[in-house]
Amino acid sequence: MATFWIAALLIAERWAAKMGDTELADRIGPLVERAQQRMEADLWNGRYYRAFGSPAGPANDNAHAGMLAGECFARMLAGLDVLPADRLAACNQAWLALQGSPRFAVPPDEVAPDGALRVEFGWLPYDALLDFFFTPADGVLRLVPKLRGSAPIVHPLFWATARSDGAAATVTLTVEKLFADPAPAVRQIETTAAGVSLAGTPAARAGQLGLYHRYVLPQPVRLRPGATIRWEVDQACPLC
Repeated sequence: MATFWIAALLIAERWAAKMGDTELADRIGPLVERAQQRMEADLWNGRYYRAFGSPAGPANDNAHAGMLAGECFARMLAGLDVLPADRLAACNQAWLALQGSPRFAVPPDEVAPDGALRVEFGWLPYDALLDFFFTPADGVLRLVPKLRGSAPIVHPLFWATARSDGAAATVTLTVEKLFADPAPAVRQIETTAAGVSLAGTPAARAGQLGLYHRYVLPQPVRLRPGATIRWEVDQACPLC
């Protein structure tokens, strides 16, 4: 909940500034700082943010899959990060080592500091490890896998399989099932990479939002079963 609160504040700050409400925007900055300080004091264990805890109350030192859940919404809606880059990188490393351990067939929801399983399956690790998002209104597809291999993609409108070879920084999305009529179309790829190539040809850039760059597909791709989108990134995510 800590990162959700910070994300809500950052989003409100951006909206207030856009609407010209400078008084509200100015009030939010100190609230964000206080929330970050409290999160650091109560939850940081030197490696990641623990599930919950406070100086005078009970504590749970497990690594929870949702420790940075608010980061997704802050980036998506405000183009900002909820925490400094070093903390985001440390939490990402902890996720890969704990929730992403090859001992687990599916990333679990909570893992103890020593790697022991505490709470089994949860979808949040996939959101973090795949950095996936698709908005049918504008056709923007974000997919920044943090691990090599294959993983399921679950969206209300379609199911797909994502594949990343890691070494060559090639990402592939193949649609398995469709639950919408007409089929939505992908028009742009969103990624943290500094450059994207499609079939060996550099893709045209369409702008940047926060940490993410957008690249235009030569032709829209309808997300029908069997449809495949493949791209190569010129520079991997700096947090991977």
